[in-house]
Amino acid sequence: MDFTQFAEAFALYGADVLALAAVTVAICFLLKKTFLKNAKKNAFLPFMVSWALYAAYCSITKMSAIYVFENFVGVSERAFSVGAAATLFNAVYERLKYGGALSENAAIVAALIEGYVSEEDALNVAERIAGEIADSVREAEEAVYAVLKEFAEENVGDEEMKSLSSLIVKTLTALQRRGAA
Repeated sequence: MDFTQFAEAFALYGADVLALAAVTVAICFLLKKTFLKNAKKNAFLPFMVSWALYAAYCSITKMSAIYVFENFVGVSERAFSVGAAATLFNAVYERLKYGGALSENAAIVAALIEGYVSEEDALNVAERIAGEIADSVREAEEAVYAVLKEFAEENVGDEEMKSLSSLIVKTLTALQRRGAA
């Protein structure tokens, strides 16, 4: 097995994303402690670092720097995955940092709002934001469920309609983020 075959096998299982996310977290930590210690806002730092890392990784594994430019969209999508994984790693750190006091969603929010909100307020702000989002999603699911229930066939069960309501809300939310709706 040569290097490129090994790299392809590594990428097949998403291990490249996780490994590069771990490196991204380490680089971001070092940057925040050294060059960016006075910078307050750095929510996008993991995504910028991950793009640079993933572009370098692709150039090395494909043995061509041109590959990054020819496949810019694919490289960017995968780099975004690296940044998202790094953000999740930071969320785990935030959850441990606050002694498990944060919910999973609030831990992700806490990682993203770092530098935008004082450290003393971060716990409260993260929980409030996560709660607001959960309430909005719940309200949307209930509204969709009410419409489905009104028009559903007799053989459709209540749990099926609840699951379908959740699926519809999550799908439309994802599409809106991509700008497709």
